[in-house]
Amino acid sequence: MPTALPTSADATAAVFLWGDALIRIAIIVLVTLILLRIVHLLARRVQRRLAAAEADQQQLLRVQTVLQTTRSMIDVVIILLAVFMILYALGINVVPLLAGASVAGLAISLGAQTLMKDYIAGTLILLDDVYHVGDAIEIGSVKGRVERVTLRTTYVRSDDNSVLHIVPNGEVRVVANHRAPSRSA
Repeated sequence: MPTALPTSADATAAVFLWGDALIRIAIIVLVTLILLRIVHLLARRVQRRLAAAEADQQQLLRVQTVLQTTRSMIDVVIILLAVFMILYALGINVVPLLAGASVAGLAISLGAQTLMKDYIAGTLILLDDVYHVGDAIEIGSVKGRVERVTLRTTYVRSDDNSVLHIVPNGEVRVVANHRAPSRSA
């Protein structure tokens, strides 16, 4: 069986198709980088305005944590969209990938329930102003001073400074806060 060799017209068409795809990919990468830069600049601007407006350092730390988490989530969404657009520009059908990603996302979400519970509880702890860094607290059998609060965990140093307890925020049910009451006139 004789096989037909590609003609120069076929080769020229392939070069134009790949050239077109490369131009599209370059535009997608450029727009992605611009969007990421805009998101980071807006986050910095909001952070500076809050720093100027907020007198309470703890309130500022809480807002910064929520702002940083939101910025990270927006970054992930922008990058994922760019990846799917690049794959589409290369001629790869992204519909099966999206279907597979949704099934994988479901499996990951089922496996990451406690992680999500920790993040949601951490957000509520920060927003509800339950405790601050430096407060003397009791969470279940853990007693001590709060050293650090993140969206996922709370770090509590025992009163004798010998043990650092790392408590997942999803496990925080009842908190005894021994913070001195604020004096509001």
